[in-house]
Amino acid sequence: IVHSQGRVVFANPASAKIIGAASQVELIAKPVMEFVHPDYRESTLERIRQSLSKDILDPAMEEKFMRIDGTMVDVEVAAIPFLYDGSPAMLTVFNDITGRKQAEEALRSSEEKYRSLVDEVNDGFYVSDASGFFTFANPALARIYGFETPQAIIGRKFMDFIAPEALAELSHSARSTMHSTQAPEVINGQIVRPDGTHAFVEIKAVSVIQDGQIVGSQGVVRDVTERKRADEKLEEERIQLRTLIDNLPDQIYIMDIQGRKIIANIADWQASGRKSMEEVIGKTDLELYPPELANAYWALDKSVIDSGTSLINREEPGIDALGKPVWLLSSKVPLRDGRGKVVGLVGIGRDITERKHKEEEIQSRNAELRALYQFSRQLADANDLAAVLELVNRQAVELVHTTFSGIALVEEADLVPRAVHPLRELGQNFGIGTRRSLDILPVCRKVLETNEPLSLPADSPEFGSAERKLLLLDFARSVCLVPLRVGGHGQGASEALGMLILGEARADSREPFTPEKLRVARSLGDQAASAIWRMLLREQSERRLQQLASLGEIDRTIASVMDLRISLQMILRHVCEQLAVDAADVLVFNETLQTLEFSAGRGFRSSAIQGKHQRLGEGQAGKAAIERHLIQIPDLAASQAVFAWSDLLKTEQVQAYFAVPLITKGKVKGVLEIYHRNPLDPNEEWLDFLNTLAGQAAIGIENIQLINNLQTSTDELELAYDATIEGWSHALDLRDKETEGHTRRVTDRTVKLARRFGLSEKELVQVRWGALLHDIGKMGVPDGILLKPGPLTAEEWVVMKKHPGLAYEMLEPIHYLGKALDIPYCHHEKWDGSGYPRGLKGEQIPLVARIFAVVDVWDALTSDRPYRKAWSVEETRQLIQTGAGTHFDPQVVKTFFLEHD
Repeated sequence: IVHSQGRVVFANPASAKIIGAASQVELIAKPVMEFVHPDYRESTLERIRQSLSKDILDPAMEEKFMRIDGTMVDVEVAAIPFLYDGSPAMLTVFNDITGRKQAEEALRSSEEKYRSLVDEVNDGFYVSDASGFFTFANPALARIYGFETPQAIIGRKFMDFIAPEALAELSHSARSTMHSTQAPEVINGQIVRPDGTHAFVEIKAVSVIQDGQIVGSQGVVRDVTERKRADEKLEEERIQLRTLIDNLPDQIYIMDIQGRKIIANIADWQASGRKSMEEVIGKTDLELYPPELANAYWALDKSVIDSGTSLINREEPGIDALGKPVWLLSSKVPLRDGRGKVVGLVGIGRDITERKHKEEEIQSRNAELRALYQFSRQLADANDLAAVLELVNRQAVELVHTTFSGIALVEEADLVPRAVHPLRELGQNFGIGTRRSLDILPVCRKVLETNEPLSLPADSPEFGSAERKLLLLDFARSVCLVPLRVGGHGQGASEALGMLILGEARADSREPFTPEKLRVARSLGDQAASAIWRMLLREQSERRLQQLASLGEIDRTIASVMDLRISLQMILRHVCEQLAVDAADVLVFNETLQTLEFSAGRGFRSSAIQGKHQRLGEGQAGKAAIERHLIQIPDLAASQAVFAWSDLLKTEQVQAYFAVPLITKGKVKGVLEIYHRNPLDPNEEWLDFLNTLAGQAAIGIENIQLINNLQTSTDELELAYDATIEGWSHALDLRDKETEGHTRRVTDRTVKLARRFGLSEKELVQVRWGALLHDIGKMGVPDGILLKPGPLTAEEWVVMKKHPGLAYEMLEPIHYLGKALDIPYCHHEKWDGSGYPRGLKGEQIPLVARIFAVVDVWDALTSDRPYRKAWSVEETRQLIQTGAGTHFDPQVVKTFFLEHD
């Protein structure tokens, strides 16, 4: 009981137990709010106040009390107001409901979990009444049936959603299931959603029974649309897979651990040679194949089954339905059950017979290509044509597997055998170097023109007699001719270089020239043609370089050597080397005598040729000169030519002769003769170079003759110049008697001293002329001044000093005296610049003028004059040495006295 002041005035033992007090006495006089949880105190006080004021009974309330020990307890409280000892009070009755609250909480939690589970699962849950109307549905069921909320389903019947085409069957199954008291069965059906789409469902339903009566049903609905479609797709794929497997060319089968085939495709069935698939299924290899093959098959199959190890892509022999050997590429994989145990084998076999044949062909082709590649490397390393030809023949014999191989090259309109292998060992003659016209080789011409290989038996009527001899058809039983042409066999190929000749002398059964061998031969021919063409170009280039070098040397010799015999000897050396002939000579034309006279020769065994001379028009050389064209006799024995010097030809054993006229600027300068001791059949290039050399020889002869004539004219002109200058000098001496003999002396000494200073002979000629003409300017000085016996006046000296300038005016227009002008013009200049006429100083004065100045003073002082006696040598030396550095060049003075001493 709680007093109006809120304190406990009475408590029974039960309340003390609930509060956790030792006894009810412990509760007396305590504020009742002390036992109320703080969260409930305010509301509790308010209820107490209301109850006391209204004097009404409040319904029981749930609150939380605090025990003496501070723990909480859930209680249900009922308060009744009444008078206690005449004062308002409240009778409070409370029960401990903690256990009930915990049970309620557990139940609520369980219901929430169950509800959450039902709401969250993907399967639909439902409950229906006895009439089939839904009374409960979870969200998943609403989604399955195409509704947004479960409430949209409640009150509707289960059968309302069944697809019309499945309604009869499903309604019967549903009725029997829903009214069954047995364990739930699974029924499958198809429903129609509100939007018209269909879905496949799987339903597990069970009846709800009360008091022995079926009052409804409950069940689970699962959407199996995806699974249903997956099953349908899987079945479709299974059918497709089976169709695919049956249409594969590979043999595919599955066998059990006893080796019996449990699955086989059409290819495997047909490979067994049986009439139907039924004759294959359930059979072992021993029942389907010959024993030796079947045992081999089963040994491999059993090793895979026993070891559980796969064999992948193993090549093995087999037989086809007709019993013909084949090659199979097989893979065998162990078949395992769900626990990993090997329960059989899956095998795949592919017929690779054609591929094996192709591989063998490819291997053969690769070996062939490797050989051809190595052959091309060897060709690239070859240094000359002979090495190339030998290599080609050896490789042809080895790669084509034939008896012999030869190469003949086209030279102009002829076919010339150049190399063969190995006919020397076979004792046959291939006729190396023998020229044969293509006009008598019809088969060879055909091969070269069509550019296609040709293989014929030796007894073919297409071969003529010359061809039979060339191709050794009395020895060979068959022959193959391969054209050699740069650029291959298509458009743009060059002219044929020649042909590769392959001969087979062994039995015809060897099939020496099969298509494969022809292909190899053609490949060899293509590579050989390129190498031969390269070597021919190289030889031609080297030959032309040598020819150009020869022509260059001839040009340099002609330009630098003035001796005709030396020039001609050098030209003849190049004639013999470049044209590969035994001997040659040059006959020079003598215009005065109208004869050809021996001038130079090379390669002759005797000296008889040196006396050779012929009149123009006589003999072969005379005929070449007068007719102005080449005379060529490749084979003297076969010709009817008459030679004036027949004994010379016999002595020299000449068998071929050529004579080419040496003509330049329309004039015959001589004849170049060629002598060879074997028949000689040159080509156009050889003849062109012969004519070029002849032209050089003609130019050489003309140049030397012109130079000799020019030299003679020059010598005569120089003599005329010198005589004229000496005449002028003598005229000066005659005019000035005092200087008679002076000019000759100073000229000789000046030339001698100038030579000490390193002047060339050509320069010394100009020095001589300058010294002779040193006083030529005095011709312009009046006799009264020039011949005056006494000293000159100042005015007369002015006139006298003009004579160097007068000399310059007289001689400068004469071109050939240009270098001689330095002495007449400058010999009165002084080292210190005090001289005249220009006051030149030091090395501004030409060297020859400085040299002449010393010599002139020396001769003037040491010579007698009408007005004085000659000075002594010592006096003159003293004067000149004193003037060194002022009047004279010190170096010239020093050199002069070294020379004079």
